[in-house]
Amino acid sequence: MDMHCLIFLISDGEPQNLPKDFIESQNGEMGNKVVFYSCGVGVVSNESRNTLGSLANQTFINSTLGERRSGELLVFTDYDQVVTKLVQIFRYPKNINPQWSLPYVDNLGAGIVMTVSVPLLVNGSFQGVVALDVFMETLFQGVSFSQLADTSYAFLIDVEGRTLSHPLLPKPRTVDQGQLFVDISDLETDKAVESIIQSMKHGGNGSKQVNATRVIAHGHVESEGVTNISMASSYYWTAVEGSQYSVCIVSTERDTKLRLEDNISLDSFLYHRIDKYIPDNMQICQHFGIRAVKSNSAVQFSSTSWEDPLDHKKQVETKKSIEDLTKYMLTGDNKPLNNGFILKDDVRDEVIITAMVEKFWTNHSSYSDILVWRSVATRNLIRFYPAGSITGDFDSTKRPWFQRALTARDKLVLSPPYLDSWASNQVILTLSKAIFKGRKEKSHSPSGPVAAVMECDFRIQYFGEKLKTFFPECSDGDCFIMQTSGFLVWHPAFEKKIHSFNHSGIPSNHVIVV
Repeated sequence: MDMHCLIFLISDGEPQNLPKDFIESQNGEMGNKVVFYSCGVGVVSNESRNTLGSLANQTFINSTLGERRSGELLVFTDYDQVVTKLVQIFRYPKNINPQWSLPYVDNLGAGIVMTVSVPLLVNGSFQGVVALDVFMETLFQGVSFSQLADTSYAFLIDVEGRTLSHPLLPKPRTVDQGQLFVDISDLETDKAVESIIQSMKHGGNGSKQVNATRVIAHGHVESEGVTNISMASSYYWTAVEGSQYSVCIVSTERDTKLRLEDNISLDSFLYHRIDKYIPDNMQICQHFGIRAVKSNSAVQFSSTSWEDPLDHKKQVETKKSIEDLTKYMLTGDNKPLNNGFILKDDVRDEVIITAMVEKFWTNHSSYSDILVWRSVATRNLIRFYPAGSITGDFDSTKRPWFQRALTARDKLVLSPPYLDSWASNQVILTLSKAIFKGRKEKSHSPSGPVAAVMECDFRIQYFGEKLKTFFPECSDGDCFIMQTSGFLVWHPAFEKKIHSFNHSGIPSNHVIVV
């Protein structure tokens, strides 16, 4: 089709006041070489179909200025179908390979992006380049959100062995400076994996079971280091069609999902958006200056709890959608579809299992003066007490206290003080512990699968007072607590710096420096 321009009009309602006169004059100046694809999404009435159809057929244009070129009327039930159609319309010739840039920080502040480009050819003659910038996190969302247990993960590399995505690298949205590329051999260090990496670099595919050394971060990798453990691992890799990339999924027998073996129901359920909806039998009070419900705990779902981990952020949470979610959690009937966003099947089981700790928390609510928060977190959700609203895109599995508990396995872990990220404006220290999946035939083992991590947050003033009570010799300010790496967790000087804390905590202080 000979055309200068194609316009793709998308409407999700009743299209009104279409500028037909403007379209006619502007298209006429171009010899009527503009083609329209009119698209209706959702429930489209007959009247809307007629309106969009007239635009696609351009029945109103002046045919003396050029041949009328009809487009197409398209009706879709959801936006995913729109994207598929766009790909079909703008598909480039098979003999032209798109070129992908390395990730870089967008100059206009869009974050880490990658650019895909193809040459623009007119009658075989090169006229320019067509390029598109894609968010790196969007492009690799399936890889970025694939760490579903404490030892399973995926990574992505290019043909040169440069690592695009790996659990030991920061998430793209957290990088605000130039990307530093790490060779995959510096992250996958076991010799048993070398042949796999070579196959990936050459576009191969396959699977292999090896005893590989797994690198587990202690929390903040930069200051706290890592632990190397050896375990039987299964590697599955393949090339990404039409690109210079290759993806690998790694899993172990230690990975687990929480599933109910008995039919257990919930007595109550409270979603964390208490600013949107709260049942009539619950009362809001104040907790360190923020709205909270002390009769219940609340649940927040992480990205991995949804069928589409990244796109779920687009959903608009309303009172009606939260009521439907609450009904589903209480009864198990009619899983809600919030604008097409769907929870995974096993998430409700995790909600019920974690609810078993709520009664213990509410029976010991007097500790709320010294404990800012108490919570239990799985890979898919966090249940916390007292109930409140979590702002932003909070992911408990990325918090240092969660990572430290995974590494310490059967030990209690104390995290350095930081400013509470849930708006209580309290400087807190977090005590966390890994919870292992139970087995009927025998007790759990520290080498077994981690089902969840429990934690509680102490006010820094209370922690210092209790330390001096249990260890009177600390009253003179001569005591401190440090990690095995030598970095300080608590020091009496920290209490004097409360107003200088931020959500990332204090700068790493090593004992030999202090």
